[in-house]
Formats: sequence, C-alpha cells, structure tokens
Amino acid sequence: MNIFSMGNKKYSDSRFFDMLIEKQTYLNFLYSVIAFPLGILYFIFLFTGLLLGTVLLLIWVGVPFLIFMFDAVWFLASFERKLSIWFLGVKMPGISKDIQYDPIQMKTFLSYLKNRRTWKFVGYLILKFPLGIISVIVPVVFLLLSFFMLYIPLNSVFGKINVFNFFTTESFIEATFSFFGAVIIWFLLLNVINWFSLVLRQIPQKMLRK
Repeated sequence: MNIFSMGNKKYSDSRFFDMLIEKQTYLNFLYSVIAFPLGILYFIFLFTGLLLGTVLLLIWVGVPFLIFMFDAVWFLASFERKLSIWFLGVKMPGISKDIQYDPIQMKTFLSYLKNRRTWKFVGYLILKFPLGIISVIVPVVFLLLSFFMLYIPLNSVFGKINVFNFFTTESFIEATFSFFGAVIIWFLLLNVINWFSLVLRQIPQKMLRK
C-alpha cells in the first residue's frame, strides 16, 4: 500500500510511477547497495577460512578451526535471513540449528559435514558475491543520474552545461530534453531495482531454510 492508496494493495501490483512513493522501493535500493560489500566480505572470509582450515587438518588444528568456520556460516546465514526479512519483506521461519555438539570434536565436525544445510548456507554466502556485483550496478547508475538531474537545472543558470566533458551544451532545449530523458531512465532504474529484488527474494527462500 502506498501513501496515496485508499485501500490495501499488493506491492507486486504497483504501477510504473507508484514505485517512487513505495517504501519497499527504497528498502530494495538499500539492500542492493549493501549486498555488494557483504558479498565481498563473505567471499574473502569463506575462501581464506575454509582453505586455511583444510590445510590445518594435516596437524589436527584444522578440526576446531573448521568447526568455528561452520559455526560462523550458520550465524551469517541467520543474519542474512534477517536482512531478507527486513529489506526484502521475505517471510521465512527461523533457522534451527540441528547440529549435534560432542566433547569429541571430530564428531561435531562430521555432524557439520553431513548436514546438507551447512553446504546450502556456504553456497548462498558465496553466491552473494556475484549477485552483489550485479545488484550494485543499477544503484550506482541511479545515483549518477540523480546527480545529473540536479546538475542540469543548477548549471543551466550559468548558460552552459558541461558534465565531465561527456555531455556539453549551451542549448536550453537540449538541457530540458536531457533532464526529462534522465527522469524517465531514473524511473526505469527504480523498476529494474524492484524487479531484481523480486528475483533476489526467491534465493533466500530456497537456500536459507530446510
């Protein structure tokens, strides 16, 4: 439901220009922005941690280290579930940890290895890296266009527009058409962000549950 609605309305039924006044649009935008740095951090953490732990298995230190890594994977999966709920509006049950801890660390380690959810969570966290790269492109273009839309009216007062030598004009008509063209693309990007967020909703629903 948007702020001008007279009744309930599904977000997926919003019209093209309704996206500007939908709260979910801006939550989707924020999620797209934070997905990129999180994806990088997850990838570096998992790649270095799992590789180091596998090497340390040769001297047994790798067993408690990998248990720590798998604990972290489950924690990050729970954190990602909360992000999906907060930003994307995904409805999911809580992540119940069905790992059997044992005084003998090897049994706990094997319990993690045999649990398929461990590997689904690892796969999801690794997948965040390429998805983060894709999802951040549109918001970056969106912000550049926002700057462009502010720059044109302000700079046209001085009679000449020069956007980093990429677009130069002294014509008021060209400046006006450029501004409205940017506005249309701006709305298109909002809809692309929302469409991609609908795609992103499906991934945690499939990978962050049993």
